[in-house]
Amino acid sequence: MEDGSTTGTRPIACVPDPASLDLDIVWEEEWQKNLLDAATQRVRAKVPPDQFQIFSLYALKGLPVGEVARLTRSSRAKVYVVKYRLTRMIQQETRRLEQSLGERGGG
Repeated sequence: MEDGSTTGTRPIACVPDPASLDLDIVWEEEWQKNLLDAATQRVRAKVPPDQFQIFSLYALKGLPVGEVARLTRSSRAKVYVVKYRLTRMIQQETRRLEQSLGERGGG
């Protein structure tokens, strides 16, 4: 390798082709992620900490329901109910945020 490279790949080959990046898709994904994060934080402020912990462990971190029940000293049924309830609250909050932002942006 005359250029000192250890991989044998020319540096220019590592630069992504701008035509392959769809900035609208990237922007939309970031927008949705930020909207979901904001809605999740708003719901977190409205529910008891133990319920949000259950939701976080099960829905956000992906721990098995039995493990979440054991860690939080809850029943499996409670884990399922909390996940269902908070998921619905986050969906509703997301819709509220979208409507609020749409009204402000469309004026």
